[in-house]
Amino acid sequence: MLVVILATFNSLNLTTASQLFNEIMLFIPNIIVSIIILLLGIYLANMVSQIVLASLKNMQDKTAEMISNITRYAIIALTIFIILSQLSIAKDIVSSAFILLFGAICLAFALAFGLGGKDWAADILKKLNNKK
Repeated sequence: MLVVILATFNSLNLTTASQLFNEIMLFIPNIIVSIIILLLGIYLANMVSQIVLASLKNMQDKTAEMISNITRYAIIALTIFIILSQLSIAKDIVSSAFILLFGAICLAFALAFGLGGKDWAADILKKLNNKK
């Protein structure tokens, strides 16, 4: 059916419509791949979230559900960035936004660990000095 439409545009010498239809036809595989990536990403996010939840509950961690949800949403966000890149929607902006977001999260974790663990690190250094 799509081939007939393209042949009709060509026979009527509607080159602009033919080119536009051709570009739409070439974009359909990207949409199909994006849908597959979305489905796999959601499946992977749920699977990893359940694994994290089971592991943390076995360790009797009180924050198991929160960490499990963070894991799920992080994987879904990564999947969305991959889909936008696949569809060539503002590729540079999406790449820059992902890098900035990832860097901000890493910086936040580094600050939290550094400020929260300074007493622990000081205790370890004291123990090492006392052993010597």
